[in-house]
Amino acid sequence: MLTFVAYAYAEYVSTLDCQNISSTPQSKDVLMQVSDCQSTDERCPLYQGRTHSVIFKFKPTKTYSGKIDFRVYGVFEKFSVPYRGRADAYENAHYTDNGEAVRAVGSMIEDREIKHTSDFAVSKNYPKVSLKVRFVIVERRTKEIIMCRELPVEIKSNPEASS
Repeated sequence: MLTFVAYAYAEYVSTLDCQNISSTPQSKDVLMQVSDCQSTDERCPLYQGRTHSVIFKFKPTKTYSGKIDFRVYGVFEKFSVPYRGRADAYENAHYTDNGEAVRAVGSMIEDREIKHTSDFAVSKNYPKVSLKVRFVIVERRTKEIIMCRELPVEIKSNPEASS
């Protein structure tokens, strides 16, 4: 199986506040970059058979320690579907001021900007559909939402597969 990873980051993309969530996210200054997506795209294109990269920058509005999860959901009009199980939010998270791994510090510190990077694969078997993808960072024990953003996307045929 061939998997393409796209790393063309041009600019930050527009995201939406998460709808119908249990609490107010405890972060500010949230910025997002997605491979193959431009700020002018109404819906970010996600191509079947490719792995896309997502980068978030955000500042928690209070300090968190302990287990913190990163979760991704496909959000449709009347329901949402988990993309995968929970992942450790400390993985691939660094402070932007000095590059220090969040895991090494053991906590997400109030007002200190964090850069979180993740990759997710879009199966070639996923249907071509428009939806929102919800990205959530949540404290595992209390379920308090640290960061939550939704991104309008459109799953499309891989343009490289047809050439």
